[in-house]
Amino acid sequence: MIDKALRYLKKQAQWRRYAKRLREFTNIEDYQRFLEATEYAPLLAMWRSLLQRHQTEAELVLDTYRIETNGKRVLDVGAGSGGFLDAAGQRGAVTVGLDYNPLVVRWLQLRGHLAFAANILRKNWSVGGNMFDLVHLKGSIVVEYFDLVGYGRLGRFLANLENCAAPGGRILLCPYFELAGSSQDRVLRTADPLNCRFTSAMRGAGYEIMERIPLRNDETPYPLTYGKSV
Repeated sequence: MIDKALRYLKKQAQWRRYAKRLREFTNIEDYQRFLEATEYAPLLAMWRSLLQRHQTEAELVLDTYRIETNGKRVLDVGAGSGGFLDAAGQRGAVTVGLDYNPLVVRWLQLRGHLAFAANILRKNWSVGGNMFDLVHLKGSIVVEYFDLVGYGRLGRFLANLENCAAPGGRILLCPYFELAGSSQDRVLRTADPLNCRFTSAMRGAGYEIMERIPLRNDETPYPLTYGKSV
């Protein structure tokens, strides 16, 4: 966890170097050429490689959980490649993305989404209070983080998340479970996700374990999706 914090601080310093440049780009082609000439070329390659997979996964999520997005407002927290927003947008949703990386935010904006930079683990954050029909998150919080900082922080985080949802809206949360072991043999650090402190806290907050979706939940770090209607 400490290593992750140090990597994040290093990234923040890099992002600040590019902050002013990001506003100069008005089309996705110029922005991609800019990224290809920086140390973020691998990041761009990753977005491109994951985009179709994430969109296909999003379509499965919307179909499996019978979520109607036409004319609805959808917030994706930690939007990454933008695949979930693309799928929802193509089904008629008004889409908004959050990400802590300003390079990702600009990528999303130039691809047609409203997007904002936000650190969602702060005590208080909000985007358009009580207005989203669907709030979606995959991978932007690490389960074991709350073992370190305490589950009061999880309660505050969930309250902020739920404050974004409109009455009758839904929240889908698929967090990242840390991996342990060598690169050849990675296993979940939390041996039993269904019966861990995090899942108990989520159930206590009114979340249920959603039906498994193979493309999503067969990925080792993402074994569970939690859902709640507000």
